[in-house]
Formats: sequence, C-alpha cells, structure tokens
Amino acid sequence: MRRAWRASVWGLLLCITATVVAGCNEKKEDEPGYTPSSSVAVMSFKLKANRDVMMNLDSVFFSIDLNHGVIFNADSLPMGTNITKLTPVISYASGCSAATIRMTGGAVRQGEVDYLNNPNDSIDFTGNVTLTLTAQDGVSQATYRLKVNVHKIKPDSLSFDKEAASELPSRLEAPKSQKSVAHGDGVLSMIEENNGTWTVATVYNGGVWRKREQTMPFTPDVRSLVSDGAKLYILDADGDLYSSADNAATWMSTGKRWTRILGTYGTDVLGLRDNGGRICHTSLSGNYPEEAVAEDFPVSGMSNMLTTANNWAIDPVGYISGGVTQKGKLVSTTWGFDGHTWAPLTETGLPEIQGAAVAPYFVYKQTSAMWLQTEFKVMFMFGGRLNDGSLNRKTYVTIDNGVHWTEANANLSLPSYVPATTDADVIILSTPMEGNLKDNWKTMPRRVRKRLNYELNDYDISWDCPYLHLFGGVQDDGTLNAIVWRGILARLTFMPLI
Repeated sequence: MRRAWRASVWGLLLCITATVVAGCNEKKEDEPGYTPSSSVAVMSFKLKANRDVMMNLDSVFFSIDLNHGVIFNADSLPMGTNITKLTPVISYASGCSAATIRMTGGAVRQGEVDYLNNPNDSIDFTGNVTLTLTAQDGVSQATYRLKVNVHKIKPDSLSFDKEAASELPSRLEAPKSQKSVAHGDGVLSMIEENNGTWTVATVYNGGVWRKREQTMPFTPDVRSLVSDGAKLYILDADGDLYSSADNAATWMSTGKRWTRILGTYGTDVLGLRDNGGRICHTSLSGNYPEEAVAEDFPVSGMSNMLTTANNWAIDPVGYISGGVTQKGKLVSTTWGFDGHTWAPLTETGLPEIQGAAVAPYFVYKQTSAMWLQTEFKVMFMFGGRLNDGSLNRKTYVTIDNGVHWTEANANLSLPSYVPATTDADVIILSTPMEGNLKDNWKTMPRRVRKRLNYELNDYDISWDCPYLHLFGGVQDDGTLNAIVWRGILARLTFMPLI
C-alpha cells in the first residue's frame, strides 16, 4: 500500500507560456486594427549577461507587446537588483534606419543612445525609458516603452501584517477555547467563554462577524467541531456524535459514540471509536471498513484533515499529520485516506509533533532558463507541540502530499510577534484586490495573463488573494491566543502586470 501511495505523488509543474501579439504604431495607436510595418517591429529583447548584477541576467524573459508598445519582464527581478547600468540586446528588422533609446528621470543617467551604432552602451532603467525605431523610409516609426521591473519587497515571503490582526469573535474577554472551520461560503467559530457560556460567530465575504450566545443541549468537545460545508459535526464530553444543519442553532444526535472525529470526506464523516478496548476506524455512513487502527496510527493530537483531488487517484484523498498513538508516542507521519483505507505516506522531514495546523497553499520557483516562476501546490504546517514539550515555531512544507516534508526558509516562517501555539486553526479566505493598468498600457488592455481569477474593466483590474488566517491556539502558559492573524505570500498581492 505504501508503494502505491508513493506512485500517486503530485507532479506539479505548471508550464508558463508567453504570447507575442501583433502590433500598433504609436503615431496611429488610436486607430483600431492598425498594424505597423514589420520594419519597425521589435523581434526580440533581453539583457546582456552581467554577473556583477545577478546570475542568469540574460535568461530573464521579456514580453513584447507590440499592440500596446510595451516591453517588460512580467516576473520582476529580485528586490535590490541594480538596474542603473544594463545593456539591452534588441533585434529588429534589418530595414530600420534608426534605433534611439531615450532615458528620462534616471538615477545615474539621462539622455539618448544611438542603439543602431552603439549597441553595447549601458542603459539606466530606473526612470522612463523608450525605444524608437525608424523605418528605411525615414518616416514610419514605432515607439516602445522599456520596463525592467524589480520587486519592492521579497515576493516569496509570508507576511503577517500587525495592522491586519483582529480579535477572536468572542462575546467576552479572555475566552477559554475555540474552534473555527470553513463553513458554507464563510467561517464559523464556536467559542467557550470565560463564564462557561458558548458563542457561535459567523462571517461571510470579508464582512462583519455575527455573534450569538448559544445554548448547548450537551457539553461540547469544542475542538472536535468539523464541517462538510453544509453540516456541522461535533462530539460531546461523552463522545456522542451530533450534527447541525442550521449553523449550530440546533443539534441532532446521530446515535454514534466515537473517541475522535478525524474529519469530513465529501459528505461523510470519518472517525475513531472504541470497540471493546480496540480503537477502530469508523464512518458516519458505515460505507468504509471498520477495522482496528495500525499501531503507529495517531488516535489523538492529529492535525486538521485536508481533502484534495489529484490526477493519480480515482477518489479524493484525505490527509492528517502528526498526532499521538495509543501507546502515547508522537508520530512524524502524514497519513492518507483514498476512499478505502488509511496508509502512512511520510518518508522524511516531518518532526514528531501534535496539535499542528495544516493548510493548502502555493510556492513559486524559477524552473526555466527564461526566469519564469512555476507555481507549486503545497501544504504548509504551522505550530504544534514537539516531542520535547516545546512549541514549534518553524513552518514545514510538502510539495508531494506529505511524502517529503522540509523546513521552510526564514521568509515563510512566522514572525516573532506571532506567538507560538498548538491546536490553532488555519483557514484560507479570499480578499479582493484591485489595481489600475494605465501605467503599463497606452491603450486599454485586451487580455491579461492569468494567475488567479482576474476580472478586467477598462484599465481597472481586480483579483482575489488567498489570505491565510490563523485562529486561536494554546500558548505556552496554557491560555488561548485570542488573536486572528492574517498572512499572505507577498507575490500574490502584486498586480498581474507591474
């Protein structure tokens, strides 16, 4: 079974392609459908290699948009790259009688360069730079804006803004415990207040939390709360399983008594139950075999369960990570459920841990000679308690569904002002972003390079940013962290064309 799981590991390379579209002449750019003479069209553009600036500078890919007169690198250079003395390598039709580069507002240089006769002259790209090609007739011209984009912040850093932090949606101060789950189109939080009452809070589409005091017909195990998107499920203090179809307003007994809810799988619920002293796998539907758990399977302290689909499995796969076995041993394994049985996946990288929070997310790496960034779908792990009893401050990442975990670099670690916790919840919520493309396009853009769900309205562009939200968590002193921290990979906030 382990071998079969390894064969189903993601191969997640998404190819990024660029299209060069037909052109426009600056003199007649307002005339729809006008195409300039090929003698004033830029055929290729790159930068000359210069190791003093950065490695592989000559591999940076530049888009040539003849239609709007812009040549630019959509994937910006690393923050701090010196672009004051770069040598462009430009090819164009042999019939051009002149090629003039003009620099204005540069940090170290301004003026003109006769590129036709001085192709090795350096250009200061910190200001406004244009290239004007003149045809053999001495009349027809086309002018292009040349942009060398540099990131203003580290694009692959995970940023948690102090100003964006908010309080847990409790009714009273110093709540005792909480569980937050993605539910429907928003988030539902169940909170145990410091006076023994209960609060249920919901929020949708970035709106305002709606809070209500909730009378519970039983004593809930708040950390057992899960959602399948439509219904909620929870255990009481005795292990009886209840469901709610109305946002926790009323609860119905399922007639099941379990020791643990593992998570939801489609519209079903997976869990563990004590069968005469043996802990067994079980499900609400009864559609899956009820068999004793493996000796190294966690019976408590496992992470939240993620369920994803991939091209190598017929059914979706559910994942849990870490936890504690029946014999009290912390595990360093991710287990997967393929719709039939559970199997261990992890080979390397995961520490012995319990109470961790896991979320699906993205990372980006340069995987081509053209400086293009490839997106990888990954799982991030935050928080939890380690085998020595300390709280984990490191972020762990897996690119192959839990088979191999690695410690993420410092850019993806939680900042020092976000407290280390165990038993926190991590939920991804989209936040609308918007920008204006007038700085990039001389005429209204007709198409946009896709990454997320972009919408274009004239020059205005909007897209959704997948923000990570960290809810609650128990701190080292045993108190509940009553703050919701919001984090984002910086790259995802960048306007699609910058």
